[in-house]
Amino acid sequence: MAESFSDRILALPVGEHVEVQAPTTKRSRRGAVAWLESMAARASIGIGVLLPGVLREVWIKLLAALGRKLDRRHSLAARDFIQSALPDASAERVEALVCGAWRHLPRVAIESVELSRMVGQRLGDFFDVESCEGLDEVLAAEKGAMVVTAHVGTWEALSLPLGAIGFSPFHAVAKPPRNVFLADHMCRQRQASGALMIPRKGAMQAVPQVVRAGGSVLMLLDHRASKKPIVAPFFGRRAACDRSAGVLVRRVKAPLVFAACYRQEGPRPYRIVFSRVVLPEEFDGLDASQVMELVNRESERLILACPEQYFWLHDRYKGLPRGL
Repeated sequence: MAESFSDRILALPVGEHVEVQAPTTKRSRRGAVAWLESMAARASIGIGVLLPGVLREVWIKLLAALGRKLDRRHSLAARDFIQSALPDASAERVEALVCGAWRHLPRVAIESVELSRMVGQRLGDFFDVESCEGLDEVLAAEKGAMVVTAHVGTWEALSLPLGAIGFSPFHAVAKPPRNVFLADHMCRQRQASGALMIPRKGAMQAVPQVVRAGGSVLMLLDHRASKKPIVAPFFGRRAACDRSAGVLVRRVKAPLVFAACYRQEGPRPYRIVFSRVVLPEEFDGLDASQVMELVNRESERLILACPEQYFWLHDRYKGLPRGL
């Protein structure tokens, strides 16, 4: 019997840790206050890592309740976002999803710390994998690819298996926090999970070089773009989208692979789903706005597959009127 896609990859170990330092910008925050904020955030996450199951959930709920109390604006944005994505949802479900989003953030942060402990272990102990049409061909070609996900499930967990699956060398585009101490810690943590980090600023130059050299790049493209965005529909509403991403997809001419890593019950805590492969020729004749429309549609599918595990707190439609 031929070896299946999942059988091939689940026996593979992940990569080794490499020390890196996060890039800084003019808006980066340093000094004593930034250091204290960083230590407080790391301590909150560290406590969650140490606590067993039930106590961990209590801690996560406490952190979420504190966040909701201190930041009501993002709860309002989340309700608006959810009502656009799930127009038939009852008021009770909307509130449940808002509360769930606040809990989801510290949970992902805690789990991302635990991911580095999986380095060198057998992936099959942690991940179920669902392939899709065209993925085997992309991996066999060894010509590089662009992997797109959303802030759904445990998105940090995707950094762990992608390199072992065949997207190697594997890089991830990320925008570091303004707090330089926290940014450096997060960068090292992500690197420990197997990804070489590419800062958002400078990605236009770095991503084509990586992919043309046979490497692969992970991007999260479901959040609002703030600088020179293009407008494309997202859950039926005008949304500011990353112009550079749309340009990159057309410029690099590499397969676009959509994937997400969802949390699940059972012996394996994660389920990786590859939902679609879009080949370069499918972008022929499309401009950057049309590319982002396609990206948004596929991102919507990833989110709606498990809305309880999505980060709804982002103010996705800020500054734009309703409608298209």
